[in-house]
Amino acid sequence: MILDNKMLIISIIEAVYVIFMFRYFKTTYSFNYLPLKFLDNSLYLQHQKYATNTPESHICPFGHDMVFVIGAFLILRNFIPCLMEYNTCILVLILICCFLNLNAVVYILPVIVIETLLKLKLI
Repeated sequence: MILDNKMLIISIIEAVYVIFMFRYFKTTYSFNYLPLKFLDNSLYLQHQKYATNTPESHICPFGHDMVFVIGAFLILRNFIPCLMEYNTCILVLILICCFLNLNAVVYILPVIVIETLLKLKLI
């Protein structure tokens, strides 16, 4: 059962956006100024921490994989009502996890803003 056509369209746009930004977007600039050394112990969690001369993804392989889970959640919540019950908790958890890489925080902020506006019924 689809909850709302407007919500489904917004969810699809958000899913496409986060998948593009986390997986395919490349830039020379990095927002990541956090010295989280423990992330360097695993190739799966390593990400570019400094600005570069050539455009590249500043998201780690873990983020590249997890963005598909985030995208799937954003769409599936429209078809599985129990997911919508935990929507705010899951989005807060996603935001907290993004703080491992400030680039991810910057990329996820538009989704958080839209979700907040939806929650406040301003959209």
